[in-house]
Amino acid sequence: MATIKHTTLWWPAFVILVVTNCVEPYQPPVTKEETNILVIDGYINTTAKAAKVKLSRTIGLSKSQQFPAETKAVVSIESEDGGKYPMLEKTGGNYESTGLNLSPLKKYRLNIKTLGGGQYQSDYIGLNPAPIIDSIGWSPDETGTTVYANAHDPTGVVKYYKWNYTETWEYFSNYESLFKLVKGVPIVRKPDEYIYKCWKTEIAPSILLSTTFRLSEAQVHQFPLTFLPAGTIKLSRKYSMMVTLRGVGEEEYNYWQQLKKTTENLGGLFDPLPSQVTG
Repeated sequence: MATIKHTTLWWPAFVILVVTNCVEPYQPPVTKEETNILVIDGYINTTAKAAKVKLSRTIGLSKSQQFPAETKAVVSIESEDGGKYPMLEKTGGNYESTGLNLSPLKKYRLNIKTLGGGQYQSDYIGLNPAPIIDSIGWSPDETGTTVYANAHDPTGVVKYYKWNYTETWEYFSNYESLFKLVKGVPIVRKPDEYIYKCWKTEIAPSILLSTTFRLSEAQVHQFPLTFLPAGTIKLSRKYSMMVTLRGVGEEEYNYWQQLKKTTENLGGLFDPLPSQVTG
């Protein structure tokens, strides 16, 4: 709660009003119990005929360590007619399967058996065809540049879209290093040893969703991917963006929509309150 202190000084000809406030930070109580809940994040890429699943465990809010990977699990994809497709662990907690010939007319589920003996199964779900990205463009104004994308689903089946992108840009460091130290002796750098030219890559920091549910055509027009403010270092030299698009079902769309509201729209007076998001 904010405390406001008022101090008034009276002078013969005028009044000076000095108002100060003091806001004390509030640290909410955080449970220290170990939840150790299994987190499953994966998808099937019908275009590449591949599937990826990442398994990890939750940690307490007070901890700063990385999420521990769930290793040595037995993971497979199962069709509704009993066919099974194993997924192999490539790196810690990351399981992959390639060369999948999955039928869009069938439904599939994920089977997981952990090293500790836990067994998990998802519901059977159908495969959504991949929408087509028609173009990526930009629209500048006096405040900056908006990067947008156009896409459509030729089958007209997909109504919900999930976007993602990776952006890479070139920039120069503030200072140029023309010398290097070799055994304590400064040596002039050769041209191929210059290090003031830099590259940086980042993935989309937010959840990007769009829908054509209420539209007459399954077409997304100028969907805003990101905004680059005027003067940003990203556009100082060279800039590139790689965009990916997946068609998702209504339940998955609603899940990502709820997750977006509870993670990106918090802190304001009229923003939604934190709530549990069930996948």
